Amino acid sequence: MPNERVDETAHLAAIVQSAEVAIYSQALDGTITSWNRAAEEMFGYSATEALGQRIDLIIPDDRRDEEAAVAQRIRAGERVRHYATVRRTKRGERIEVSLVASPIRSTDGAVIGVSKVARDITAQRQVEAQLSLKSALIDLADEAIFAWDLDEGIVEWNTGSAQLYGYSQHEALGRTSHELLRTVHPEPIDRVLDRLTRDRQWSGELRQCTRDGRHLIVDSRQQLIDVGGRSLVLETNRDVTDRQRGERERARLAAIVESSDDAIIGMDLAGTIVAWNQAAERMYGYAAADVIGQSIRWVVPRDRQDEESAVLERIARGEHVTHFETVRCRRDGTCFPTSLSLSPIRDAKGTVIGAAKIARDITERQRASQHAALLAEIGGVLAGSLEYETTLKTVANMAVPAIADWCAVDILTKDRTLERLAVAHVDPAKIDLARTVRSRYEDPRSPHSPASVVRTGTPAIVKEISDDMIVAAARGDEERIGLVRALGMR
Repeated sequence: MPNERVDETAHLAAIVQSAEVAIYSQALDGTITSWNRAAEEMFGYSATEALGQRIDLIIPDDRRDEEAAVAQRIRAGERVRHYATVRRTKRGERIEVSLVASPIRSTDGAVIGVSKVARDITAQRQVEAQLSLKSALIDLADEAIFAWDLDEGIVEWNTGSAQLYGYSQHEALGRTSHELLRTVHPEPIDRVLDRLTRDRQWSGELRQCTRDGRHLIVDSRQQLIDVGGRSLVLETNRDVTDRQRGERERARLAAIVESSDDAIIGMDLAGTIVAWNQAAERMYGYAAADVIGQSIRWVVPRDRQDEESAVLERIARGEHVTHFETVRCRRDGTCFPTSLSLSPIRDAKGTVIGAAKIARDITERQRASQHAALLAEIGGVLAGSLEYETTLKTVANMAVPAIADWCAVDILTKDRTLERLAVAHVDPAKIDLARTVRSRYEDPRSPHSPASVVRTGTPAIVKEISDDMIVAAARGDEERIGLVRALGMR
């Protein structure tokens, strides 16, 4: 029997020595009485160094009161289970441990010491701290982040989800997300789940509803993760409703701008062109690719540069410029009258950052206005004089250069012949040339001749006299070609 007791004691000692957790004991006065190999590894003291020392060897100063309280409970015969505390190693490092302290009793039941089992939980606490930090960050995120199980529904629901959708965590947990949020997927839900299972992730746009019935468009990212032996879907949703609406509105406005008959130009406060629609391409002759990034002063005549500077200064002050009539130039160098309206472009803070310019070619309007004014003036001349010859000569001179480069007035005499009463030309030196061309080459049989108009009573209009027409009418007469070209008819 005694040998069996010795063997049993040796067996228990061997178990203690081979245990992976630190096991040590101490007398009621705090003297260390046993110290296994795991304790040596955990605290850095060998058994030789630790045995006979006070337990204060491994207890930080700020934990002495805690140790005294545990010792008091042990003396009372209590067992202290799994309490987390801090101990100090031989190197002076503080480590977090989980302790179980049990009374050691004599054969008569009296408490004579303490047995302690210590586990190093430093790494565990670091992981827990990291998880806690990540959890806090997720909960503080503005984006909706939640996790769901295919069978159990939503299992996590952060503050961002509650704020976006209006459902509290209590209301959301356990619910199926796509039913709760009335989610409309871009493809059947079965395909989404298949892709999640196959690729372990899915992303795309979803349409969802909030608790109060508002419709949302969210940019969704979903990832299949393994947690505690089960698969969860971690879903992160960002509300892009306003962005999508803004993009659609910008696309609509861009279509309007591109289809406008008026030239619409965007530029910054320095006059650098940032937008140039198709009407601007037609009006000025520059393709958008040629002018974007260039200065608007490209199309401003030299004598109008100060005018453009003044307009940009007004825009920078937040003023609007409406129906400002000026002159601008095309790529081919020709200039034309235009009416400009400019409005400030502001950023989200209301700061003026540029200008939107609408330009309209008013050449035809000015020409019509000039024609109307001329006709009114001619009407006054005709009504104010009975001397028709003088009046018609005055009318011819009024027509040039207001509506024509040259003008001739023929009258039908009493003997039914045409007499040229007046000739006017923008270049007076060419009046004699006009008479020469008429006397030499005018063919009364031509359908466009004054004689044909008088004979038929039908107006003759030729919109453009091309060089090919001049050459064809001359029938090879080079002198005639030269004289008609010199007259400058077009």
